Amino acid sequence: MIIIRKFKTLCKLSKSLFKDRLFTLTHPIKIYDTKATLEKIINERQSISRFGDGEFNLINGQDLKFQKYNKELALRLCDIIKVNNKADNHLTAIPYVYYSLKGKNKNSKNFWRIYLIDNRKSIYSLLNKNYSYYDSQITRIYINRRNKNQSVEFLNYWKKIWSSKDILIVEGELSRFGVGNDLFDNVKSIKRILCPSVNAYDKYNEIVSNIKQNYNGQLVLVILGPTATVMAYDLARIGIWALDIGNLDMEYEWLMAKADTQQKIEGKYSIETEQGTTVENIKNEEYQRQIIAKIL
Repeated sequence: MIIIRKFKTLCKLSKSLFKDRLFTLTHPIKIYDTKATLEKIINERQSISRFGDGEFNLINGQDLKFQKYNKELALRLCDIIKVNNKADNHLTAIPYVYYSLKGKNKNSKNFWRIYLIDNRKSIYSLLNKNYSYYDSQITRIYINRRNKNQSVEFLNYWKKIWSSKDILIVEGELSRFGVGNDLFDNVKSIKRILCPSVNAYDKYNEIVSNIKQNYNGQLVLVILGPTATVMAYDLARIGIWALDIGNLDMEYEWLMAKADTQQKIEGKYSIETEQGTTVENIKNEEYQRQIIAKIL
């Protein structure tokens, strides 16, 4: 009986995969890959808003671990993903896996196959078929990639983006992006605005107002989940170069550790690892000097 059930499950999965593949052929979308997306950011000073499963879950009315459902946020995300008001200095990004799973490791491929079977049609209904999207997984450079040498190449692209620049980091209170490693060893200066680690969108207007007050030509890096997706777009519309940069710092930590799986990084907040939301205090005077505002 167990063998028969497994066979039936396998047949059902194969049928679903075939239907999903057929759907992609009849509903083609254009997505630039990781390398092309990073080159676009570098060469044309483009801002970027990234969509992943969390942003689409919010649009569909679901709460996330770090962001409760908010109708206004969901509507803003819908507007951006549909590219209703395109800005010449802004890219809208979705996972390249919607086009191809090439380059992903086995675990990642298995996750995305099931996810796309269940969600592709509803996600595609939100997309603008006339827009060429970019890869939102530009920050996922290591743990789910098969070619680890390419991970280093992508990291070097990122370092080129902020090389010799003043940067303003807008992050969750416990994210501590780039603290304790050399991710930003080639920047000119760093300032930080600390925001809520949970439900950051509740403070959206206050955060944006504070960014404007402290902006002096810096590259703005936003690490605030779905709030960053909207914020990068709004900042781009007023001429501020802003990148929704997500979990690049965690990926860099795992790359340096040559980790095989996601692991907790001491002193840094993450919902993706066991006990990752239990964050230790740190003593780092340089980090403390970088903090120019707290909106909590």
